[in-house]
Amino acid sequence: VFITDRSGVIEYVNPAFERTTGYSSTEAVGKTPRILKSGVQSTDYYDRLWRTVLGGQSFHGTLVNRTRAGALYHAEQTITPITTVAGDISHFVSILRDMTDRRLIEEQEVEMRLAASIQRRLLPHNTPRLKGWELAGAVLPALATCGDYFDFISVRDDRLYLVVADACGHGVGPALIAVQTRAHFRSLIQADVELHQVLSDLNRILVSDLDDGLFVTMAVVCVDAGAGSLMWASAGHPTAYLFDAAGTVKTELRSTGLPLGLMTGRPYTDGHRVTTAPGDVVLMITDGFLEIENAEGVEFGVERLFEAARASVMLPAEDIVQRLLDAARNFAGDQPQHDDLTAVVCRRIDHSEPDGELPGL
Repeated sequence: VFITDRSGVIEYVNPAFERTTGYSSTEAVGKTPRILKSGVQSTDYYDRLWRTVLGGQSFHGTLVNRTRAGALYHAEQTITPITTVAGDISHFVSILRDMTDRRLIEEQEVEMRLAASIQRRLLPHNTPRLKGWELAGAVLPALATCGDYFDFISVRDDRLYLVVADACGHGVGPALIAVQTRAHFRSLIQADVELHQVLSDLNRILVSDLDDGLFVTMAVVCVDAGAGSLMWASAGHPTAYLFDAAGTVKTELRSTGLPLGLMTGRPYTDGHRVTTAPGDVVLMITDGFLEIENAEGVEFGVERLFEAARASVMLPAEDIVQRLLDAARNFAGDQPQHDDLTAVVCRRIDHSEPDGELPGL
């Protein structure tokens, strides 16, 4: 709060004025509010201000001021004229509210919406058809979005790549890193080289592009429908699993190299080839599934993931994904979700079951 006379000379400032502007009462009193002027505001703003208050009306607006140290801050301003018994204006009372934090929050919310939009565009709009297999995937974003994405990439009629990746962090930056990673991977995989070479080439590109401390984890499973087998490679990503029709883990598809973007010169390897049978289910997730917590701070973890998978393994792939998401969120209850939940399911179906195109959720 500060009070000026009719000509705008400051007569009083309160302690909040001193804290916000950096000017002490001694420095401010006797000066005009021009000491706060940033140069950002147009002359039209001040013309409108003076016309309003000299007309006896209160003025309300938002402006950019400058502190004594030169920092800019946004403020809501209300100026009320004080009149004498005769009706003449004698003083003006100005109330300024520092809105800088609120503006930052609003900007962050815009960034979050942008990140969410980018993230949605990464997801497959149409799930490719793979004879003898069902496919489904979903991302349940957190309030603070991160760079999770999944992808289905067909390179032949009988070969499909399942990809799940997670760029570290939250917000627009990781979402953009995920976009970049997806584009590079899609380009590299078309060369039809072995998975470890694709990850090695992708790592080299990301090391040169990303700032220190930024990285991407990624798991890739190649489904060979003709041979009924799988190959995989993983760059520091949480373990994927192959379940049999009874819900028992047949194979753990563990990480075969470091996360992408950290350092060059470290080798990536392919996992061993795995033969599948009708009813087998491939499950790929991001770490949001494992780390989501309930009110007691207990994490969902691997065992609860297995329990949910066993209970739904005989269902269509789309239903398995939904059951897993529901299980994780029901476990957390009202607790906030701090990371995205991403799951991809690829289920080998019996020849008696119809195969077809199933949409990603």
